Amino acid sequence: MYPDVVDTINGMKPVLSWEDFKKTSTNGISNDKRVLAEFWWRFKCLPEHREEADEVLELKFKNIVPKMLSEQKQAVMKNLYRDGNVPPEDVDKQGNRWPTKEALISAKPRDFTTDEGWRLLCEHWSTPEFRKSSRNGSINRQSKGEEMFHRGGSRSLPATRQFLALKTGVDPGLGGAWLHNHELNRGINDGRLCNQSATDKWAQYEEGMEKKHGPNWKVEHPDLDGAVIYESVGRMPHGKLAIADGAISITEKEAIKTRKRSAQPYATAREKRLERDNEQLRNENSALQEVQRVLRALVAKGGMDYDALAQGTTTNLKQSKIKFGNAA
Repeated sequence: MYPDVVDTINGMKPVLSWEDFKKTSTNGISNDKRVLAEFWWRFKCLPEHREEADEVLELKFKNIVPKMLSEQKQAVMKNLYRDGNVPPEDVDKQGNRWPTKEALISAKPRDFTTDEGWRLLCEHWSTPEFRKSSRNGSINRQSKGEEMFHRGGSRSLPATRQFLALKTGVDPGLGGAWLHNHELNRGINDGRLCNQSATDKWAQYEEGMEKKHGPNWKVEHPDLDGAVIYESVGRMPHGKLAIADGAISITEKEAIKTRKRSAQPYATAREKRLERDNEQLRNENSALQEVQRVLRALVAKGGMDYDALAQGTTTNLKQSKIKFGNAA
């Protein structure tokens, strides 16, 4: 469960960052250590890489905590305004409408932090400072369900998708929108992308989509498939998908990784070593059997009995325990 509150000299405050995880504890263990212990229970790395891995994890969790809170808030907003419903709202000086603190509190997720922790989060989200920041941020973001797309100076993926649908009369899906945003010469449609990396990764994605959904996938499944991106375009070595990372929600990405871990149990170093040893023995046995077939053929060509010859020349060979294969 997400930590509840941070006890400061100025009173209780909500957990808003990875640094706040370090200031809270559960059953006497700081919550950052609990998260890291869970991570290293699931994943392994060589001892000489551990220091570097810890630095990467520190950066990852600094980024993921605000994203986690953002997704929780988006889910709550979606729930409050579902099916055309309008919860009690506040109106700021600019005329912007916001759900009241009480409305946010009433929509608490079942397994996310405690009641007290959620109340403090809702109070934080209802402050003028946070609302102003949220309003400014919406200028450069486009919301769609649980997914958040950063524009980065160009149209967002949903905006590009809508633009192309209106222009061509065909919905290209988010996949077609991503492809359009990465064209080298927009409008010419010569198939070239902005750089070789994007070209290679899109080719891998196309191959994965055709394998999973068939040759007509661009029509039947035009939206981006996070699982195919994960499997076909390099997984998530640095915590991000190789293409269209912002178009796949954190919730979906975590679900994809969890499914893959369940489907492919972790193999210990000992198990891997034994498998290598077994493979080597199988190869050696195959080579020996091939030599034996050649020897049998040569002995038979000379008119001699192979089994009698082998038993007569090898004193410690017991015919009752060791069976030679038949000649090819």
